[in-house]
Amino acid sequence: MTTQTEKMYRTLIKLTHAQEIHREKKRETLLKDLGNYTLTQLHILSCIQQHDAVNNKVLSDALALTKAAVSKAVNKLLKDELITTYQVEDNQKSIFYQLTKEGEHIADIHHVLHEQVKANYLNFLATMDDETLAKAQLFLEALTNYLEE
Repeated sequence: MTTQTEKMYRTLIKLTHAQEIHREKKRETLLKDLGNYTLTQLHILSCIQQHDAVNNKVLSDALALTKAAVSKAVNKLLKDELITTYQVEDNQKSIFYQLTKEGEHIADIHHVLHEQVKANYLNFLATMDDETLAKAQLFLEALTNYLEE
């Protein structure tokens, strides 16, 4: 292994640890503001808020989740009365979801937190020049592809 390769490896390990710490801090904020819901459940609320006629298939496709994962998350949201179900007259087979007032409130908070995270990342990225960002983009895409294999 070259010195640069070893240095990059150590940096990746440090990044992984920093992400874990950041995630834990974010989780504490989420628990305080949003209750004890998973990110999957929060993203489902957001998806329902942003789209019409949302069912399990729409959620599965939009969030790249298995149907089983969607069903599990949806059942918790139904139990906690953050969403309700409905059917349309011409399609009694499909079950669609809509937010309750509490579900709408949590989805709104989740959206605000997402916008804050986005703004923070964009502010950080704005400190980098285009050449650095292009190289970082290539590296992150390659790393993501490697991890997804």
